[in-house]
Amino acid sequence: MNLSLLLAPLTIPLSWVYDAVTTVRNLLFDRGILPSERFPLPVIGVGNLAVGGTGKTPHVEHILHLLHEQGLRPAMLSRGYGRTTRGFRAVEEGETGATCGDEPFQVSRNCPFAHVAVCEDRREGIRRLLARWQDTNVVVLDDAFQHRYVRPGLQILLTDAARPFTKDHVMPWGRLRESRRGAKRADVIVVTKCRDGQTSSVPLAPGQHLFFSRIVYAPLRPFLVESSENVETKGKRVLLISGIANPRPLAEHLRRTGAKKVEQLDFPDHHRFTSQDAARMARAGKEAELIVTTEKDAVRLNAVAKELPSDILQKIYVQPITVSMAPAEGEAQTFQQIIQDYVTANQRNR
Repeated sequence: MNLSLLLAPLTIPLSWVYDAVTTVRNLLFDRGILPSERFPLPVIGVGNLAVGGTGKTPHVEHILHLLHEQGLRPAMLSRGYGRTTRGFRAVEEGETGATCGDEPFQVSRNCPFAHVAVCEDRREGIRRLLARWQDTNVVVLDDAFQHRYVRPGLQILLTDAARPFTKDHVMPWGRLRESRRGAKRADVIVVTKCRDGQTSSVPLAPGQHLFFSRIVYAPLRPFLVESSENVETKGKRVLLISGIANPRPLAEHLRRTGAKKVEQLDFPDHHRFTSQDAARMARAGKEAELIVTTEKDAVRLNAVAKELPSDILQKIYVQPITVSMAPAEGEAQTFQQIIQDYVTANQRNR
């Protein structure tokens, strides 16, 4: 039997303690004893109840694109998890994934029309962001569902279809950062990583909206150079290199698209690649005809690219992803309409 299953009952009392602490904290915010600050422009929060792996980054990018299509100048503020710096930092030319974090760096590349910044203190971050970029008229907060010192006007909660919060438990027994009751704070709940036609039953509070999203895999692009040539995995031996919370959907996609064999070289989430890792990649990639990695991992892979043999580098391709949204049965509005209506109703002249 799996050791983690044997030890799981021992974590239940710790989960009760963690649940009690987070419940008291939320109660203090709900009663106004701990302050939540509002800002004079639309603020959209995107987050989850569980740790890692719900697909926040492509959903944040999707929202930024929707805002841009409405003629707005959005900004995205993130904590910048895993970066080597501290405090407020604008993600501009010269920044790297190490200095600003993998996700903010990726967002800045995929959404060049948006202002991107990082700061551990979201209140300070928004103030600094608005002072720096005065044309900003809407802010998207990344991974801020538990950061309650800022009160977004629109809260979007993501949950993985394979492990929804409704079937999970508070840490360390499960993966939840707080009780399932926290979902009541969301205005919109999105069940992510759904397969075609897949739906889930999620209990909704009055006024909440429910959507289902699926991953859309764009054509592979070379890691080293820009190219319009399409590369297929069909019939090829593929090595998947990843340092993300849940690489399984990508591995399954590669198999579904006809890869002859898919080997995986997995690293911890947000792992910083080392010289030893580069040597492992070189050894593992010898027999592969194609090496695939994620956009987030490609950001960190740049740090050790010079240590990889040229024949290995030429095999590496990056898998970009986007998301598509589908409303739940009976949902009267589209995801885009909800975003647009909120921003229109709360727009201010700055």
